Amino acid sequence: MSSKELSEAIKVDSATIRRDFSYFGALGKKGYGYNVEYLLGFFRKTLDQDENTPVALLGR
Repeated sequence: MSSKELSEAIKVDSATIRRDFSYFGALGKKGYGYNVEYLLGFFRKTLDQDENTPVALLGR
């Protein structure tokens, strides 16, 4: 999934997504986008979550 596709799905600027994800290291490949399954696994492990939890992201 590209940052543009993700941007459209969650209504957050694609540059913001790329910048925020870059804080976690290499989560995607330029020109190839993000592997959704990998992202889900990464954030589950990072957030110590093994089940779905409703969340809200707030920003300016």
